[in-house]
Amino acid sequence: VMPVVGECDDGFLNDLRGMHVQEMHVREALDGATSGPVAEGCVGAGTGMTCFDFKAGIGTSSRVVTAHGLPFTVGVLALTNFGDRARLTVDGCVVGRELTDLMPLEHREGSCIVVLATDAPLDHRQLRRVATRAAAGIGRSGSYYGHGSGDIALAFSTAATLPHDPPGPLRDVRVLVDVALEPLFEAAAEATEQAIDDALFSAQTVTGFAGHTRYALTDLAPDWPELLR
Repeated sequence: VMPVVGECDDGFLNDLRGMHVQEMHVREALDGATSGPVAEGCVGAGTGMTCFDFKAGIGTSSRVVTAHGLPFTVGVLALTNFGDRARLTVDGCVVGRELTDLMPLEHREGSCIVVLATDAPLDHRQLRRVATRAAAGIGRSGSYYGHGSGDIALAFSTAATLPHDPPGPLRDVRVLVDVALEPLFEAAAEATEQAIDDALFSAQTVTGFAGHTRYALTDLAPDWPELLR
């Protein structure tokens, strides 16, 4: 297994030069992995994240779709660390321009990492196409992909297991036809947008390195999560 490790700059809240995450912390995280609901907000890598000048972090969402009569799931996990306050868009409404309280003393360009998982049988080319649709969800949230924002999306499929010791030089591969991908594209965009919203609404205000504070969106509008359901 070749691991992929991504990162987002959390230098405003975190003393990132302190190298505080050690090998034991990584092993504890891997050994403690479980199935079930994913923790959201200020957890793990999301602890130091800022999105649209609010405290953010980890967000998740998923969609169940039907492609050519077959049901498939697209799940998204997003690490959110990007955006300008005035451009924050929720459910198509540009709400950020109205939220001028608790403005940060410092604005930083950040990044966004989106991981998409699906049980649809897709090859690497099709998975790349699904991954690019995460950009639509990021854009719907109000991002314009700023100069300093490093936005990455990765997609993988759980539909097939590749043997470490194949019985022969050839293997059969069954994948969806390209014309069946449309619902998966829509699901990737929608789930990414909602994962970003969930990260914002799940986060709490955090005071970190050197007394720096990022305020949660719910501090300005505590009833929003209930209103949006």
